[in-house]
Amino acid sequence: MAPERRSFHPVAHHTPPKPAAVLLLLFPRMNEWRVVLTRRAEQLSGHGGQISFPGGKIEATDPDARCAALRETREELGINTDSLELLGELSPVYIAATHFRVQVFVGMLKCEPLWRPDAREVAAVFSMSLSELLEPATKKRAHRWVRGRWLKVPFYAVQGHEIWGATAMMLSELEWRLRQSLPLA
Repeated sequence: MAPERRSFHPVAHHTPPKPAAVLLLLFPRMNEWRVVLTRRAEQLSGHGGQISFPGGKIEATDPDARCAALRETREELGINTDSLELLGELSPVYIAATHFRVQVFVGMLKCEPLWRPDAREVAAVFSMSLSELLEPATKKRAHRWVRGRWLKVPFYAVQGHEIWGATAMMLSELEWRLRQSLPLA
């Protein structure tokens, strides 16, 4: 799900990428596992209006990346993460536009929480089911003007949202891992 000609490594920078962490959060609803996603507030300077996972920059006060992902999730979604079970990590993703290296944690809650999103950062909270993630029809491609040039960009089309870029790449790895471990028809 990476756009064509995408850089996976910092090529034009003389400094290491800034560290960040996100949480790919799973929860059950009506006997189906779902992934929570957010639409970032439009006024945010970095990726405003785009679909993302809760997360952000690792602060000096964060003991580690995992703690940063949990802190950001609490701040952005207004939920208690004490009962969250961490399942593991996905591959880190480099985001060239902002020069961040994002660590991706996967966690789950045993029930859907009451979302209380911080309106300064989150315009909307929604979720997609794992069956939607695995459905081939959700994968689309479109041409987009990205950083001064037209690129063919793959995305997941879910509930009127287009999930592309780093978030789509993270979802794609989750999809791949699910296909490797589940007996799918």
